Amino acid sequence: MNIEKLAKHDFFRNQNLEYGFDKLTKVLNRDLFFSYVEYLIKQGIKFEFSIVDIDNFKDINDTYGHLIGDRVLEIFAKSLCEILGENAIVGRFGGDEFMFVIEDIDEYDKIWQISHDLNIKSRKEIKYPIKEQLTFTCGITRHPLDGTSFEELFEKTDKALYRGKTKGRNCFIIYLPEKHDKIDINKSRLIDKAYVEINEAIFDIIFNDKIDAATSIENAIKYMMSCMNVEHICIEGKNQMQFSLVHKLSPIKEFKHIPIDSLNEAAGSHGLLYATQRSVTKSLSESLFYNLIEQGISSFLIARIQIYNKFYGYVRCEMASIVRIWQLQDIDVISNLARCIAMRLYYDENHDKIIK
Repeated sequence: MNIEKLAKHDFFRNQNLEYGFDKLTKVLNRDLFFSYVEYLIKQGIKFEFSIVDIDNFKDINDTYGHLIGDRVLEIFAKSLCEILGENAIVGRFGGDEFMFVIEDIDEYDKIWQISHDLNIKSRKEIKYPIKEQLTFTCGITRHPLDGTSFEELFEKTDKALYRGKTKGRNCFIIYLPEKHDKIDINKSRLIDKAYVEINEAIFDIIFNDKIDAATSIENAIKYMMSCMNVEHICIEGKNQMQFSLVHKLSPIKEFKHIPIDSLNEAAGSHGLLYATQRSVTKSLSESLFYNLIEQGISSFLIARIQIYNKFYGYVRCEMASIVRIWQLQDIDVISNLARCIAMRLYYDENHDKIIK
């Protein structure tokens, strides 16, 4: 971020900028950026405020080392400045989190379009020294619609960011009070508690002895759809899909059967496969890879439904509109769903033998 660009904004003309930049990324440091936001609030200027978090950045440091990690941060910060253009002021909050402000804008549709363009261009136009595709999650608020103090705006932006992370990352969330006001930002405890509760609920639904197995599985699939924020979930049987549910906002309205041999080939002996990008599946099963392309599926998670040597099929979980960054908790709950379904089906088949 150059000084000439900052000089166009009244606030920076009266600032000593010598110590106002982050040494690594060359965007504003946190102190100067926060002072700038306070100035805009005091002046009553409307603006968009965003916090951007690079997805799973720790994995980059662990895999490639901190020097490559630093280079990724430099490139990412530069790309934010270039893509957002002259009207945006970018700062680094710390670590892998950045912030930006765009003055004189608070219209939802305009902010949505800016955020969408940022997401698309950053993935298509920016090259990083890593094999994986870099993605990020963004939380957004508007002044004065969402708050008239910096503390209030920051808290609500953090809520929007948290919602984006629980939705699967690689997305942006514009704060809306009716959707996000009740979010608890005590993140780590809430995430762990939420996934424990999901696993417990799956068990209770599947093993409800007052209803048959088919209805229990259907109810569990509906529950998972409401919790997981995925676009498609189903049970893939040996010959056809069953209990298929498609999110109303999915660009694909009808997902198709995937041959069980392709899934077996890709899942291997572990009975599990999670692919943030479908290209990962090509080396495992070409038939699966081309099936995903044909259907337009971008991210894919399956878990085998099997107990002992009794095989029933797979739980399929998919995204089409965005690349889903599967988290360990996502994999855990889908695996748990598959295990519970297998146990319920096996128990029902062998009930008389067991009680004898």
